[in-house]
Amino acid sequence: MLELWQHAIAPINLPFTALFGLVMAYWAMVILGFLDMDPAHADVAVDGHVDGAGDGHFEAQADGDVHAEHPGMVSSFFQFLHMGEMPFMIVVTILSVLLWAGSMLLNYFFNPDAILVKALVIFAPLFVGAVIVTHFAALPFKRMYQLMEKDYDSHQPIVGQVGKVVTSEVTSEFGQVQVIRNGAPVTINARTSDGVVLTKGEEALVTENNKEENKTFLVVKYEQPNLEK
Repeated sequence: MLELWQHAIAPINLPFTALFGLVMAYWAMVILGFLDMDPAHADVAVDGHVDGAGDGHFEAQADGDVHAEHPGMVSSFFQFLHMGEMPFMIVVTILSVLLWAGSMLLNYFFNPDAILVKALVIFAPLFVGAVIVTHFAALPFKRMYQLMEKDYDSHQPIVGQVGKVVTSEVTSEFGQVQVIRNGAPVTINARTSDGVVLTKGEEALVTENNKEENKTFLVVKYEQPNLEK
């Protein structure tokens, strides 16, 4: 056991051990009730598009939404890992376990002297393999959440509800809105039309399912009704 611990905290394995430890701490807090994970929606929205002259950038925000602006690599990577279709932490958990276990085993057998250059060479195929395995390992969870969302939505219609923008903005290409239904928050992927942009915190009215883009809803800015006569 001591040898395992020493190997885990060795510099070549320490980053993966730290990531694995953070993920386990997260799930421990979920089990103990200190944190809440909403099983009815994904916590990550992935959207790829060209910005300006074609330069892409990746934007991660503290409230849990991830916005990928890239014509190919970044958005394809996150879509390959099913992010946007299931809770973010499910994917991170699978990937972190594979990276940690793979690093421990490969460095133990092929890099017993803990040489950094060898560890970096090992990391490349390890990361590619972990991503591929995560893609397939996450499929059962993806199907489960799709069934849960389908059953939940069949009893709780979203169209006609009012929610708040929870991402930096909602545009015709990207955004999320949180709707409260029967006291439970549900986050949906939202889009606007005619170049309308809604900013974080604004209220939005869900008008219809977006048939042009699967699993999204069209929204407009919600105006409070004037009750004065």
